[in-house]
Amino acid sequence: MSSQDLIQVKVSDIKHVKIFYDDKMYAAHPNRGGIWNFGDGEIAVAHLLKPVDYKTGEGVHHDYSRGPGGGVMLNRSFDGGETWPESERNWIWNNNRSVEEINTWLTSTSGEYEDIDMSHQDSIIHFGVTSYMRKPDTLAEELQTLITDNVTSEFIRKSAICMRSKDRGRSWEKTPGLIPIPAFIDSADKVKGNLTANLGYIKFPNGVLGIAAGAHYYVSYDQGLTWDYVSTVAYDPAGPYEYTYSGVHLLPSGRLLMSMHRLIRPLSDYPCVATSDDGGMTWSDPKYIVRPDRLPAEALPKPGKFELPVEKFNWFTKEGKPAGGWFSAYRSPCALVTKSGRIVVVFGRRRPPYGIGGVVSDDEGETWSQEFVLRDDACVADLGYPVMTELNDGRIFTAYYIAVSDSDGNIPSIRQHRGLPESAAWSAVRHVAGTSFRIA
Repeated sequence: MSSQDLIQVKVSDIKHVKIFYDDKMYAAHPNRGGIWNFGDGEIAVAHLLKPVDYKTGEGVHHDYSRGPGGGVMLNRSFDGGETWPESERNWIWNNNRSVEEINTWLTSTSGEYEDIDMSHQDSIIHFGVTSYMRKPDTLAEELQTLITDNVTSEFIRKSAICMRSKDRGRSWEKTPGLIPIPAFIDSADKVKGNLTANLGYIKFPNGVLGIAAGAHYYVSYDQGLTWDYVSTVAYDPAGPYEYTYSGVHLLPSGRLLMSMHRLIRPLSDYPCVATSDDGGMTWSDPKYIVRPDRLPAEALPKPGKFELPVEKFNWFTKEGKPAGGWFSAYRSPCALVTKSGRIVVVFGRRRPPYGIGGVVSDDEGETWSQEFVLRDDACVADLGYPVMTELNDGRIFTAYYIAVSDSDGNIPSIRQHRGLPESAAWSAVRHVAGTSFRIA
């Protein structure tokens, strides 16, 4: 596509709301929780949550597994995402249990599974990652002595779980299902291969369910009780590419589309998609959905408005090696197939101006629009991980986490704490927000 043929979309009716805000809590990563739209104005959004101290920076990092108080919190709206009553919050799971109790829960073989029809509009699935669950306060290797002999700590703490609910997330079955790691995957790829997120799964007309687990495609023949590996969507044997934050979607033609995030080490990372025309048995090569030469003016930094890490950060060492693991321009794409068949993808934008953006495809992922910007007011790059749904009136609603400047417009000082990058100010309150909008 030439620059003259670049598809531009108009975003309107943008409205932001707060879903969960508490200046003593780190509320983040909605794609580790989920979003569920029940069609009658009721929407549920879940996300990771843990206590922190924003004055000292204690706990302001992405490790949720140390100590009690953390877990996945579900929030509920009855008016299409306009308001989110505190009285409607409840845990999907939490770390207010001992390590032994959590391991027993994960390894239970009691068979306490419910008969749940996943085609019912009240039935939902939450996919969780066990690495967020409570670990010993000392070395993680102690897990080896805490888990049953026939289940290794590596399997448990690098696996994904599947939890089902038949009442819109008000209660959950007692025993989670484990999504297995394919036996042929080497240990270096196990975490990425099983990094299951709540970014879209398929309910086929015949009752089979399809999910994305890392860069792999799985199906369930028994309403989500067990999951079978089918195919690997993307893999780079040379090593610089890794794929994660994936979700799978059924397009009107029957084609499957998997949206995912390609980490390009050591430099930058971008959202991409792959497609399958044979039910997920084989997949196309990943295709980027954004390009630097198609950024709109509003997506470019404005010197003086932001503390630009590009100007302050030493990108390379004196030896010419990258100073960091990677430099993130984008993060955690989330795709949605609308009722009209349009594909909308939103993502975190981690270069200034920090915020939330997206792209659109009207031809089943063959071509993509210029980026649009939903928010550019974040004060740090620690943001994103969106989930998304379509409202009854055709608007889109997306939930994500973000931190913004205070009421006086002050941006918290940029400091490094506990391994967070230079651009992650630990004094800025991470909270879960939502945005509704229309696309023309």
